[in-house]
Amino acid sequence: MSQSGRFVADSDWSSPADRREQVRRLVLSTGFARTEELARQLGVSVMTVHRDLDVLATEDWLTKIRGGATANPSALALLPHLSAAAQLTVTTNFLTAVAELAGLAGVEVVVLGGRYHRLQEACFGLQTEGRCCVQVGRARRVCCV
Repeated sequence: MSQSGRFVADSDWSSPADRREQVRRLVLSTGFARTEELARQLGVSVMTVHRDLDVLATEDWLTKIRGGATANPSALALLPHLSAAAQLTVTTNFLTAVAELAGLAGVEVVVLGGRYHRLQEACFGLQTEGRCCVQVGRARRVCCV
């Protein structure tokens, strides 16, 4: 993505690593991304996205599934440790995370709606795009990127 916030064309990426980082951020921010949508957003071919997803899956950032990719569920292992940092507000569409976080002291959970997808155990739609984040205390907000 350029500094202006728009996605750049394939030939405009400074390196494949930069492009893969953007793919990683897009998948992790929503929990799931379709291959065709990633290609459209990034201005690259579907085959380029497939190759990027292969690399990211090898690095254990995500899981490649038919038609796209899901955020790696190993992130669930971090959830119990979130409450140790500070008072948190977690906004998520990932129902497994909701269940894990609900019992933690000091963690407020905001659940985003949308259409439920059983395979990803999450809700997706306009209500969820760009809204998953963790807020630490009153001052600091960390969006899932």
